[in-house]
Amino acid sequence: MPEEIDITYKNLYFKINEEYNYLEVLIDDKNFSNQVRYIASVSVMLEYALTLHPSYILLNKLDSEFEIIPELFPFTQRNIITPLKYDGVKNIICLVREDDYQRRYKEIEKMEPFIKGVTSRTEAINWMAKKQKMQ
Repeated sequence: MPEEIDITYKNLYFKINEEYNYLEVLIDDKNFSNQVRYIASVSVMLEYALTLHPSYILLNKLDSEFEIIPELFPFTQRNIITPLKYDGVKNIICLVREDDYQRRYKEIEKMEPFIKGVTSRTEAINWMAKKQKMQ
């Protein structure tokens, strides 16, 4: 069985990594171009994640400028993060450019420990592997 599977589901692009049990979601400008599309796309992501029960969600934001406005934080917390936690997801890992990490994700990690920012796929995999060894 392959370690990684590419899937398109309701116009979103996913990768499933079996070795580390993560679901990668490509955050693109087509599906995440504004707040309305964000709500629709993140709801599809949640729907798909709840059928797979991954340990981690990897949001690949390397090719996207999209940022969630503060007014949507409560929606995201209540309707996305909470259901994922209840389903057994250990963390959402955001793969971002270095400048985005320094500007936003260092602070986000402090406010919401469920979210981890990384700047490379290797960093994300090493972090997941370390967490798995600690369990």
